[in-house]
Amino acid sequence: MLFKSILLFAITGSSLALPNGPSFGQGLQKRSEPIIRGEDYTDTQKSAITRGHNEAITLAVHALSMLSQSDPDDTRLQKYFPAGSSSRSTVKLHVSAKVYEQIIGDPVDGVYKGSSKLENIRVVDDYNLAGTGHYACSNLRALAVLREYNNRFPKMIVCPAGFRQTPLLSISCDTLGEDVSDAMESLGASILHEYTHYTKLISPPLAGSSTDDQYGWYNSQAFAPYAESLQNADSYAWFAIEAYFTIKCHRNFGPWYDECSDE
Repeated sequence: MLFKSILLFAITGSSLALPNGPSFGQGLQKRSEPIIRGEDYTDTQKSAITRGHNEAITLAVHALSMLSQSDPDDTRLQKYFPAGSSSRSTVKLHVSAKVYEQIIGDPVDGVYKGSSKLENIRVVDDYNLAGTGHYACSNLRALAVLREYNNRFPKMIVCPAGFRQTPLLSISCDTLGEDVSDAMESLGASILHEYTHYTKLISPPLAGSSTDDQYGWYNSQAFAPYAESLQNADSYAWFAIEAYFTIKCHRNFGPWYDECSDE
């Protein structure tokens, strides 16, 4: 599908054409995607990894589309990237948009295929990282992990729990409540989270790799007013998740953390 640009605005001195209202799964089959090197992954799991990559790019495209329609005081932006002044909000709007732009890359024949830098990521079997003494999936809740992310060729491990995630396309709007929730999670969201760790992909605009200060929609929102949310990987993942379902389901989701913090 060809994405229509609705807005041009300057980011670090250049003009950025932002997509509006993309539809999932149309024209998104071919990507600049990580190379699967792991021998322990089954064919079904390899297909799930490719699908997860496609989902990650689609989530990022929806996030960028949402940002193209937002002003610095937009409620959704303030959920995950709050600021104390209008000038600071404008910076956060531009920087967060640039991060998503770096991930989706330039459109080819009107289709966003992902940054060519994503081809540098190697999806490998889990391994014991020297100096840490543990395997990435030793945490049974881990979905995907990006290691050696400061290198040109980082390594990503997709854990068993990641393969149990519901595919993004299979999450029905009818099954979702009124609020943002874990029911919106997919392997693609986890892979998008990991992409923001890849230093050579997102720096600049960020000073370096994103951090894992807080996980989940609630913690990302609760954490955001008290630290630099632009560095938090799950802030990008959950903004993109909410943007995707807002567009797909044609409705807004709550709550904003400030509205439920006393519960």
